[in-house]
Amino acid sequence: MTQATLSSEESISTAIDSGDIVRICSEAGLLLEQISNTLSVQLGTTIHRKRGDRYTLSDLWSGISKTLRKTELKEIIESIETHIHLRNLIGAHYNEWALSLSLTEAKTFAESVLFLFLSVKCEKCSGWISSNLNQTFLSCKCGNIIIN
Repeated sequence: MTQATLSSEESISTAIDSGDIVRICSEAGLLLEQISNTLSVQLGTTIHRKRGDRYTLSDLWSGISKTLRKTELKEIIESIETHIHLRNLIGAHYNEWALSLSLTEAKTFAESVLFLFLSVKCEKCSGWISSNLNQTFLSCKCGNIIIN
């Protein structure tokens, strides 16, 4: 694994272990942004262009979600979709109501994002999944990860 991979994995795992709800949602949001930024290119998802190519998580995530919902990752995508609002409610902005969020909800969001990361970024070749020529499956460069 590369240092960036170790850093992403370790950061979110440490946050989950800490029990700090704000930190958990923040780290999960950051990792989801990294995943979305990379996969939007790797999977060639549709994105409506913006001036300066400045995209929000929502801009990137919608195409990725649409693509991955058609794969064996459907359940994890649905879990992230259920909890993605936590990134803004507590992980990126102050919100007094969000302070009542349960640790279980925060951990579910973070663990779903971490599971997705480990499912789309290969530990062996450090490559991300991408579309193959015949479009019947997604895989990393070395073929260690194959998603139907």
